[in-house]
Amino acid sequence: MSKEQKFMTETVGGIIVFAPHVDFLDATNRDEFRAALEAAIAPGSRVVIDFSSVRFVDSSGLGVIITELKKVRADGGDMAVCSIEKPVRQLFNLVRLDRIIKEFADKAAAVASFKRE
Repeated sequence: MSKEQKFMTETVGGIIVFAPHVDFLDATNRDEFRAALEAAIAPGSRVVIDFSSVRFVDSSGLGVIITELKKVRADGGDMAVCSIEKPVRQLFNLVRLDRIIKEFADKAAAVASFKRE
């Protein structure tokens, strides 16, 4: 898979959907993940990160998510996550990320949540 295909972005009804097409978000691809996510987000964006392809996230990946969440919220936007596999969800719960970022079963539900706001 080429670099261009590792991180896909689409806009659905004004909501940015960012989908990492990698098995792992860790120290090996942290910088690439951060750069792609930053490029996808504009001030005030409403963003969904679709984790359907991601099987593992380490502290490096979490750091990128938390940093970008803070930036998005500081600019008046928000972020949600969807399609999280059990191992990733367990990590989110362990570090209590589930308390600060909304999680949805799938992309459609996450996108719809922003449309209700």
